[in-house]
Amino acid sequence: MKIDLDILAVATQLVGEFGDRAVGFCHARLVEHVAVNNLRAADFWRQAMHQAQILVRDGSSASMPLDRVGHAGSIADVEGRATA
Repeated sequence: MKIDLDILAVATQLVGEFGDRAVGFCHARLVEHVAVNNLRAADFWRQAMHQAQILVRDGSSASMPLDRVGHAGSIADVEGRATA
């Protein structure tokens, strides 16, 4: 299966920033574009949602939320920031 690099880049960036919430974001964008009958954009977001699901499922380093410096920290770092 051929993956469009734009779709992969968007999905990776969203998963990096939002973690598993990226799938819901892609789904919301998909629904918006289906509602206005923009089929090309809907197809883009459908594929981005699928790639985000794969990235989240695989638990790749891209699925870790990025800190302010721009790199993924460990799970302990992320949890520590949430309680600070």
